[in-house]
Amino acid sequence: ALSSNVQAQSLQITAAQQNIILSDLNNICGDTWCEGDYDLNFQSLILKSDETKTVYVLQFTARDTYENQAPLRGVNCEIDNLELIQNIVNNTNGPVIDRILQAELYKIVDVCVYEHLYSK
Repeated sequence: ALSSNVQAQSLQITAAQQNIILSDLNNICGDTWCEGDYDLNFQSLILKSDETKTVYVLQFTARDTYENQAPLRGVNCEIDNLELIQNIVNNTNGPVIDRILQAELYKIVDVCVYEHLYSK
């Protein structure tokens, strides 16, 4: 348990690093999430670790844009590609995320958004 705890501590990201990733996700536009059926607001990216796994949990809210007074839904996505998040924070110069790493993150988030909001 000690080694997983040490590993988890080394994977922690700062609030500033978290904000860069969340800001990037919230600013996606064009033919992606902001043009879809839901208004998404990415709120946190937290490292969670227990005896069985270590993941980053991306939390966001979603509101159906076509339903008047639609309730806000909370969604949690587990990102088990720890290396990707570490590569993003270690290779980010200022507020711009490396585009190759960004594309990889978008694919993971796309799957999560689809699974939680569209595959009913």
